[in-house]
Amino acid sequence: MKSRYILCALLTACLLQSCEKSLQETPKTVISPDEFFKNPSSYESAVTGIYADFPLYVVYTHEMITDLYATPSASAEQALPIYNNQPTPDYYNAGGAWNTPYAVIKNANFILQYLPNAPLDDSKRHN
Repeated sequence: MKSRYILCALLTACLLQSCEKSLQETPKTVISPDEFFKNPSSYESAVTGIYADFPLYVVYTHEMITDLYATPSASAEQALPIYNNQPTPDYYNAGGAWNTPYAVIKNANFILQYLPNAPLDDSKRHN
């Protein structure tokens, strides 16, 4: 019994030990904005990346609202509220209809934040 207590104490002591220095790694997959926005081509790449989310089109909501569909059956999952343009906030496609446009705005604002310090000539800066 006494040996069990000694073994538990030794095991606990071994598990509670740690290194004096904490592990510090330099991330290899993250580029800071200051590192990325160093030349004109990086700004052009960033703006081109914004266009990847266009067109802002959600099939399940927009086509129903435009009367391309006949009035859906009430048994179809949340189709009638969308058809009547009365989606509920918890409808899964209603969130998707807003997430992408606001992500485009967020990304554009991120690029505009770094534009004053951009190494661009005035003709590219104002276009």
